[in-house]
Amino acid sequence: TGPLSQRYVNRTSGDKTINVLMSEGVTGREADTQFQAVFLSILSLVFVFLYIWFNVGSLFLAVTGTFEIVASLPLAWFVWRIIMWQVRLDVFAFSLIIFLILCIGADDIFVFIDTWKSSATKPAHISGSIETRLQWTYVHAASAMFTTTATTVLALVMTATSTIPFIQSFGIFAFLVVIMDYLLVITWFPVTVIVYEKYFVSGCCAKWCACLPSCKIKKTDPSKPVPTRRSVVFIRDKVAPVFFKYRLYLFTMTSLLVIAMCVVLGSLYKVGEDFPDFYVPTHPFYAMNEIQREKFFTADDWRHSVMIVYGSKPDAPVNRSLNGQLTLDIQNDEDLVGNYVPFNFDVRMQESLVKDCDDLKKDASLVYKKQAYCMLNNIRNWRPDDFPYEGTKELRVAIDEFLKSDTYAAKIVAETLYERNTGFSPDGDDGIKNYWVTYNATIPKEASSGPNSLKSWQIKWEAVADTECAAPCYPHMINPPTSSPISWEFMTIIEILEETVWSTMMLSVLCAWVVLVGVTRNWWISTMVAVIIVEIMLCVIATVFCIGYEMDIFVSTFVALTIGLAIDYSVHIAHFYVHSQGNRFERTQYALAEIAVSVIGGAITTIIAGLPLFAAPTATNSLFGFFIFFTSIWSAGLTFFLFVPALMMFGPEGRQGTFDWLRKPTPKVARGDKEEAQL
Repeated sequence: TGPLSQRYVNRTSGDKTINVLMSEGVTGREADTQFQAVFLSILSLVFVFLYIWFNVGSLFLAVTGTFEIVASLPLAWFVWRIIMWQVRLDVFAFSLIIFLILCIGADDIFVFIDTWKSSATKPAHISGSIETRLQWTYVHAASAMFTTTATTVLALVMTATSTIPFIQSFGIFAFLVVIMDYLLVITWFPVTVIVYEKYFVSGCCAKWCACLPSCKIKKTDPSKPVPTRRSVVFIRDKVAPVFFKYRLYLFTMTSLLVIAMCVVLGSLYKVGEDFPDFYVPTHPFYAMNEIQREKFFTADDWRHSVMIVYGSKPDAPVNRSLNGQLTLDIQNDEDLVGNYVPFNFDVRMQESLVKDCDDLKKDASLVYKKQAYCMLNNIRNWRPDDFPYEGTKELRVAIDEFLKSDTYAAKIVAETLYERNTGFSPDGDDGIKNYWVTYNATIPKEASSGPNSLKSWQIKWEAVADTECAAPCYPHMINPPTSSPISWEFMTIIEILEETVWSTMMLSVLCAWVVLVGVTRNWWISTMVAVIIVEIMLCVIATVFCIGYEMDIFVSTFVALTIGLAIDYSVHIAHFYVHSQGNRFERTQYALAEIAVSVIGGAITTIIAGLPLFAAPTATNSLFGFFIFFTSIWSAGLTFFLFVPALMMFGPEGRQGTFDWLRKPTPKVARGDKEEAQL
């Protein structure tokens, strides 16, 4: 064990039992957790592959389609690493992006394949040859996928504006992955479809692989038109009329459900009081942390403490030298750069610093039983006749002698954390950059570690730093092992994240609305889609709250990261609605017939991709699985049972919602004037 652990074991402890708990890094269980996360990613990939195979009916297309999805990751990494010169990417962010692109990529494949199959049922000028079919498919599928890709990408770009480095890097890399997936699905995948059509359906490969179930091709008479698929006929002739007949009932009941979920969200909404556990309750690490908190330390052993650091810049004591990097390497202290203010340890400053400690120890509202760790005060008591010293150089000599003294050796034995709680940062051989002291605070030991419970104490200590410190200083909280490890600096990040979650969501929805207006050129239906997206996210958050979660750092993070999944389904329906003719029912019927099968396939794939995450050992991955699952459920449900009936009742007809009113009308020229102009 390390020196600090040896000191624990060797010190006199009376009748107490000394317990040594090995960390997960030593035992190797941390590596097991990472391996399990990789295994779940592979399992999700296998599930998605099997469903793609089932949906498209071809092993060849399933393999090439899955390859296209997976290939978007290294291509995005190439841009991230070589072009953007980004060395690091958070492993946790990368693992989440894998599940995200499996959902989005499979949806694009279904859109292209279903459009390709639909091209065979069109008139002869479309279905007459592979070239005309590909041209028609490419125009319709690529535009539909572009609409959803553009809205998803812009929503991810909005997360890149976050001040939290993890969310920022996630948004940018996910943006690259989605772009690469779109480029592959409109370049690589159409080529594989043509290869399949020429060589597997009617070519030489159809002969030698016809014995395989996945390669069996139904023989059709070339002289007869290809019948419309039964699923499309069923949706067009059966489902759409039923939806139209009960449109008012469906719209009313689903709207009431959304209102009920909003009420539930309002009643259950609560900002997390405590920092959430990283592991799920069934994981051994969770049990280890519980034992550590409840058994290893008694109530009198530890307290919350506050460190006051003099000489560092209060609003930014440290930063990281990122060198253009978006992702922090929190394990590498070499990236840390201290920000110091001019600090002269003259006689007056030494006396003031000692007085600060003496005065603050008397404040019973902040300091517990006058317990403080102040090195300068100890040096004064050690050699009272020599203190204060003439200047910084003389003080450094005294500090060096104190650190070698028997008094200091006794101190670190009697007060285990003395070395950590008070000290200085050297500036060369005879200078001092900063100096810190620590006080055992009156913060209740049972206080939670979340912003709500600790914010009031942070405000009090910051007031001390602003008004009572002899030099520029900032307070830094240190938790006891009986509490979740969280500092005030990290708590501030959590607070920012929890406060900006709603603004980030609304900004993403606004950007999606702008993209939809630009693509569809119809503000009416774009507004309807934006409303549906907001309702989906509200229902997802309410559902997550119903199963026991609060608005903590994990929930607020995933709200920002899963907005892209809530966009696709309603955008698909809206895209085909705009590009159709007729009244509201006919346009909605056309949209359902063209894209409903793909939407259902995408929803099922997303649900399947998220299921393995339920078994994740970490609470973050498990929660992300819940978000993927419930986002897909609510998105598909509200798209079909609220958005579709709304289109049948309120959708734009004719030129409604377009921007024709912005165009200047062409002035009419009288016939006589026209003839005169011609002469």
